[in-house]
Amino acid sequence: MGFGLPKGIGNIVSGQNPLMQGIRAVSKFLTPGAIDFAKTWSLQREYLWDVMLPPVEGYTTDHVHVSQYCQNIDFGDWSFKDGKHLRVGEREAKYPGRIEIKDITMSFIIPVPDIVGIYFKFWRKLIQFHGNYFPKVNYAKTIYATMYDVTGSISTQYTLLGVWPKEFQEFKLNYKREEVLIMDFKLSVDDIVLTHID
Repeated sequence: MGFGLPKGIGNIVSGQNPLMQGIRAVSKFLTPGAIDFAKTWSLQREYLWDVMLPPVEGYTTDHVHVSQYCQNIDFGDWSFKDGKHLRVGEREAKYPGRIEIKDITMSFIIPVPDIVGIYFKFWRKLIQFHGNYFPKVNYAKTIYATMYDVTGSISTQYTLLGVWPKEFQEFKLNYKREEVLIMDFKLSVDDIVLTHID
């Protein structure tokens, strides 16, 4: 004679109870917190941003005005280099090396008169005068890249530290097209600090 559970309890344990079957069916589509998550989900748009260039000694035009001509900025590509591998028993432990942060690339539409080119020319002269063995504080600057949410509130800000221009794109003039002139500038950066704004 075998041991058996009462009929009602057996149905619940085996999953044959209609209530349990209903719960399992719903759980395939809903997870805990899914409804709240859908209500509060906010995505960052890649076009909701601006950049603030630093003032440069000798340049008299407002640097904020120059910043408005920036159409594109690429930054934040970093990686660990020269990693070390050490044997720990029968396993291999990997350790990070130095951090390498790749250069920043900024693209500007060129106004008339060319206040963008003049701005970077003064910054370049500052490097030529204070470069080499002089302290970097004399020519390395700080740039702020700010991102906004769809309401216009600040969502995140990146502070780019120790920035100085290292490469100036050549002018590419052409009679065949009528597009706006765009110039790219490559800038060196020492560190990137990310700040979340609540």
